[in-house]
Amino acid sequence: MKVVVIGGGASGVITALKASRNNEVILLDGEDKILKKILLTGNGKCNFWNSDINYSKYHSYNSDLLKDIFTSSNIDNTYKFLENIGFYPVVKNGYYYPFSNQAFSVREMFLTELKNKKVKVITNSKVLDVVKEKNIFKIITNDQEYVCDKVVISCGSKSYPKTGSDGSGYTLAKKFGHNISRLSSALAPIRMNEKYLKDWNGVRCSASLNLNIDGEEYFETGELQLTDYGISGICVFNLSSIIERAILDKKDVKLSINFLPFTDDPMSFITERYNSLIDLTLEEMFESIFNYKLSHVLFKVSGINKDSRWNKLSYEERLRLIDTFTNFTVNIDEVIFDKGQVTSGGVLLSEIDINTFESKKVDGLYFTGEILDVDGICGGFNLGFAFISGCIVGDSLNA
Repeated sequence: MKVVVIGGGASGVITALKASRNNEVILLDGEDKILKKILLTGNGKCNFWNSDINYSKYHSYNSDLLKDIFTSSNIDNTYKFLENIGFYPVVKNGYYYPFSNQAFSVREMFLTELKNKKVKVITNSKVLDVVKEKNIFKIITNDQEYVCDKVVISCGSKSYPKTGSDGSGYTLAKKFGHNISRLSSALAPIRMNEKYLKDWNGVRCSASLNLNIDGEEYFETGELQLTDYGISGICVFNLSSIIERAILDKKDVKLSINFLPFTDDPMSFITERYNSLIDLTLEEMFESIFNYKLSHVLFKVSGINKDSRWNKLSYEERLRLIDTFTNFTVNIDEVIFDKGQVTSGGVLLSEIDINTFESKKVDGLYFTGEILDVDGICGGFNLGFAFISGCIVGDSLNA
């Protein structure tokens, strides 16, 4: 068959490579080169996989279908394919990177494989429309028309538009009768509206986050980045999709920060520290624990004088200080969409065949990657889904 894949991102490339075994494949991309977004992943090191890939690491409005995607068979088959085309990893805390630690080398490896598999890659080819006439698809671009038997829409979401993800895939999906679940930002920082933000700007610290949505709790621990607009960091990113969906649903969202994540008994910890350090001020006691900028904010918010001694505080004052340190309430203004690494939402999973990713509405039409309503947490999970979905579609086109 002749297959046209629209979108030269990770999922589109994997689809093209897999499908090329038994088919003539054309890969179209509107940018001047393919795989731009992959160069940005893992801070340029390309975190492409994770040892803990499973359905629980992903979000979807059809979450009940995730188990059918992230089967051990699909996961193992995909990783074996990556190995077969040359991936050689270094693994850090379950995060997989190329041994070169360069996203650029991953892109070059893909380009070599596309050339070897004789996939026709056409860049600067913006798809304007896709039309189906009987069993044939016509793809109209800015400079040419293509005719094919099967079409795969792999053109991403709305995140990082400078890489070509402009949301045009949603328009194509809607044209063929597909519904798009509500789009929101994921793996994104949080904007807050507080007077002290400039005071803690630039601080990085270890912390744990407690998110409460209508009584249901979520926890994340890791490095927290304090900025002049709010908070960022992987632990924030991993909760951002949940927070954004809850805000849009007008649910009660509460988020607090524990700046002493290493102790379950802060009262005893502080008391023992005071006794062992011999009559230091509160500020002096926490000199090696809090960045001085963060310390300034915490004491200011607590209303406790930084020059006070722990043993001179009343029991109520001690509780208030501990509450500030371990239950620091964050007033969320918004999850910042244009800073999000991925988009939450997309083509509904209920409208595709989970075994092949073929549309249930239009025979011969397939979807892969971020255009679908699937988004994962940080750590190689989103690239992992891009690869898994590409392999599923590629294999089904070879059948």
